[in-house]
Amino acid sequence: MKGALALALTMAPTFASADCKSDSAFFQAAIESRGYVIEAIGDVQEAGEACSLEGLAFTEENLAVDIAKMTWRLQGLDALTTGEGRLSFEATLTDLRLSPRTSDRWVSYMLAQQNRRNTIDATFSATWDLPTGVLVVETLDIDLPGDNRMTFDQRVSGATTALLTGNPAALEALSLDHMALTIKNRGFADSLILGPLIASLAEVPGAPETVIEGTKRDFRALVSNLPTDVFDADTKTALVRLIDAGPVPWGELTVQIVPNPTIALAPFFAAPLQNLTPDSVSTLFQGGKVEVTFEEDTGEE
Repeated sequence: MKGALALALTMAPTFASADCKSDSAFFQAAIESRGYVIEAIGDVQEAGEACSLEGLAFTEENLAVDIAKMTWRLQGLDALTTGEGRLSFEATLTDLRLSPRTSDRWVSYMLAQQNRRNTIDATFSATWDLPTGVLVVETLDIDLPGDNRMTFDQRVSGATTALLTGNPAALEALSLDHMALTIKNRGFADSLILGPLIASLAEVPGAPETVIEGTKRDFRALVSNLPTDVFDADTKTALVRLIDAGPVPWGELTVQIVPNPTIALAPFFAAPLQNLTPDSVSTLFQGGKVEVTFEEDTGEE
């Protein structure tokens, strides 16, 4: 589900144009190239300086996605060709609905009915100052069904137009100035957590409860070995509290990366994650810190 939402969010800049009147065929091709089949799509309309599209539905074998309305505004497109100026992009998704599909038509019908009112709204805004190479995700705010939400913001330096060509050297120039993520989970993320977790542990012998407790014990040991210059005592305590609330933790989690003053990203791309040690983690963060808080929802079950 998260993948489908990310797809919908990233599609908008693919086809946004200066006058909003270009043929939507390019947009349809972009969706279909990712393995989706478009079942319905409205006409692109102009709305002042913004563009809008209503009635978009696309599917894959196991998932159906429909969006009641999308609006977006792209300004400063010429900056990509001149290397000067500022590019800005804003987008809003209204009533995005995800419905799992199965080979059983009645189960698919049931899932579609269950998700009729499980709609998602999302807003996104970003700016890219080409002369300075500063790329800022000002807002990514996803309002999920029920009392669930995710927000994200980030600032990156060293972003040149070479990124658009896929040039690996362009990635090496990137550095992180700021990142913050907040996840509020009261049920929506449970299936996203449990599915991969159970798939990875299904072959481990023993009762599920015993295996889960053993896994949580391993995670606590991992947290205790994290370098204290990157993960301080309060952050480690929050991580342990998150593990203890598992395997489906309800509550509000915040994660911030606080560079000092910035963190080059190239070493992260090259780091062999399976061989990381506390010292190598400290080296990767280059004096920066990871700050985590977790407030568990301990309401009635």
